[in-house]
Amino acid sequence: MNILIWTEEARFSFGEILQYITAQSGQSAADKIYTKIMRKVDLLAVFPFRGKVSAELKSLGITDIYELIEMPWKIYYRVKTKQIVIVLVLDSRRNLEEALIDKIINGKD
Repeated sequence: MNILIWTEEARFSFGEILQYITAQSGQSAADKIYTKIMRKVDLLAVFPFRGKVSAELKSLGITDIYELIEMPWKIYYRVKTKQIVIVLVLDSRRNLEEALIDKIINGKD
């Protein structure tokens, strides 16, 4: 079983999503989203290659970051020896390329 590690940026981006949902739809809705995403992430400890290489990042030459989808959110992660590093959680309705470049390529990983 792999250890799950959340980067600071991943915690921050997930927190932003939950804050937005809380403001728009209430705490109960945010709690449901939290549970859905955490269930997906927890499965990575056992099945690390459950996701796929991110097409957006692959086109930029980055092939070691995977994505796992819980619509409309995407969970970006890296597989390392005995570790799964959660890099970022994004709402896929955003401009993904811009967000990925800003948060991953510009050194916030």
